[in-house]
Amino acid sequence: MSLKFSKSERLSSSRAIESLFSSGEGDFAYPLRYIVAPGVAGEGGRVAVLVSVSKRNHKRAVTRNLLKRRIREAYRLNRAALLAACPPEGLHLGLIYTSKKVEDYPVIEASVRKAIARVIEKIKAEAARPGANDAGNAPDTSTCAPDNASGSASERAADRASNCPSDRHLEGASQ
Repeated sequence: MSLKFSKSERLSSSRAIESLFSSGEGDFAYPLRYIVAPGVAGEGGRVAVLVSVSKRNHKRAVTRNLLKRRIREAYRLNRAALLAACPPEGLHLGLIYTSKKVEDYPVIEASVRKAIARVIEKIKAEAARPGANDAGNAPDTSTCAPDNASGSASERAADRASNCPSDRHLEGASQ
């Protein structure tokens, strides 16, 4: 497997991006929000990734580009398990940086790993469901939704709270 992050792995079609945000489901893995939607049947099981950093939270392009590079690198190095578990119709994944603080690479990599692990758990749960992969059925929009990947809602909230640093950095952040 090549370690390159090629153009074909990037989600760049405006129609595909619109579909990702309209029909995809997601969750948080601080400092990222990730959104997952099934791909198009003709794509041959590939994973397409969108990386985004808000201009509202990071005014300077240098900072946005740094964060996008860190997210892409973390995904590139940790994508093997996701590619192995990818459903036949493919997968669209959006990784959106939501924190106002510029996190170091290890924090971003841990977040990407957690997001990938939750997506894989959801894919496996969906595949184990009876009748999930019938040839005549249209792709389900909840195929890769990570909404119940790590237990109950209270467990997920506790998990998010334990991974989120205090909000002191938000009080002094004026741009």
